[in-house]
Amino acid sequence: MLGAPRNLQLTLTQEDPPMFQATWQSPRSPISPILGYHIRYGIRGTEQELWEGRELDAERYRFTTIFLGMKVYLPQRPYMYSVSCVSSLHCIYAVTYF
Repeated sequence: MLGAPRNLQLTLTQEDPPMFQATWQSPRSPISPILGYHIRYGIRGTEQELWEGRELDAERYRFTTIFLGMKVYLPQRPYMYSVSCVSSLHCIYAVTYF
């Protein structure tokens, strides 16, 4: 996808409580200068207010989550993790489910 963060990868860094580290690369062809990244993660299919979000500067390509079940823990449900580029024009998402 043109302008989206590339090669989003998730690594389990701690099993109990579950924590993940996400790494990615900057977009190959950004539409406009990247101002930063917006990270969102939570349980797929739950209310958005149960999700966590963070804003990162444009030079960061790594983020480790806090405990994923902090607000609610549903081990049978997959989590969703997204990294979006923030630019002066718009956001483009790269999404991974786990």
